[in-house]
Amino acid sequence: MSCRIDSIVCNLMTCSNPPDFHFAGVAQLVEHVLGKDGVTGSIPVSSLLFDGILGINKMREIITLECTVCKNRNYTTKKNKKKHQDKLELKKYCRFCRKHAPHKEIK
Repeated sequence: MSCRIDSIVCNLMTCSNPPDFHFAGVAQLVEHVLGKDGVTGSIPVSSLLFDGILGINKMREIITLECTVCKNRNYTTKKNKKKHQDKLELKKYCRFCRKHAPHKEIK
């Protein structure tokens, strides 16, 4: 399903007069092409939309931060994997420990 959405968006972007669209426009376009039964959500999640055409989150990856004291996963953030290859460690508030504690990046 995602490959078909990617090809639809690629065809739009390579045509001589591409329409101006945003996420809602893409969702409506995909729903029009695939039909209401072919779309499971209101906004199609496509790797091409986030990484290729719009350039959103091209270099960044979502990571999870885990408390080093109680091992709970409390936070998510984004990190540029190409510039910062080492694991991220931040001192953040842990609501389970009820104190500020170091939080390390986990996979």
